[in-house]
Amino acid sequence: MEAKAKSSLRISNRTTTFLGKKMKGFKVPRAKKFLEDLAGRKIDINGKHYTKTAEELLNLINSAEKNAVFAGLNPDKMFVNINTGTGFSFYRPKSRFRFRRRQAKVTNVIITLKEMNA
Repeated sequence: MEAKAKSSLRISNRTTTFLGKKMKGFKVPRAKKFLEDLAGRKIDINGKHYTKTAEELLNLINSAEKNAVFAGLNPDKMFVNINTGTGFSFYRPKSRFRFRRRQAKVTNVIITLKEMNA
């Protein structure tokens, strides 16, 4: 069984993929603790904290966890899988000339919580 949460977020695709690879094989409580420590600047990875990405991924993991509880699953025994993809890009309008047409990008993130049969 599995539970999902997906969203299009204004975060970097590269850092989201990087954190997804770091969290490969984590169970939900360990992944939440890891992201809370990154967002709270208690730990770092190569001198970086990735606070914005960690906060957004933590919100999605909480949403997926609530979906699992609603489906009657135990989220404490589920593993986290993060899939990312580049979303659309657009130009941000600004009123001042020097900020005009600044490109902004969106990342599509899908978090899946899966029960592994061992």
